[in-house]
Amino acid sequence: MKKNQKGFTVWALLFILGRLLTLTLSVLTVGFGLAGAENQVLDVNSGNFNVLFVRISVLAAICCTQAFMMWKFINFQLRRWREHKQTQNLKKKSVNTKNKPKRENKENGTNETITLNGADAARGRKEKSS
Repeated sequence: MKKNQKGFTVWALLFILGRLLTLTLSVLTVGFGLAGAENQVLDVNSGNFNVLFVRISVLAAICCTQAFMMWKFINFQLRRWREHKQTQNLKKKSVNTKNKPKRENKENGTNETITLNGADAARGRKEKSS
């Protein structure tokens, strides 16, 4: 279990670093590299699409894709964290209930938990005397 946890943590860190690296390289390449090119005229015949509108569109598409992937990743991690916390709470509750001794009440046939002071134990109804 610990080995799987370490591998999963490494994967999560590499995923985040990959998203940041992709964003950085795309901004440097598309935003700054292509902006410095000499020929910035739209020419469909020669295949030159290096115009401001196309560069901004490509950067927006890359940023939206990376943001969507990070959103899914964060939601996955939060769900995983909540499930792990919930299982830990269930384990703690089951350990606590196993440690408490139980006795059977012969009068009404119910199981009651023995407490230190007896104040928490269920009591029978008092009958009205008239």
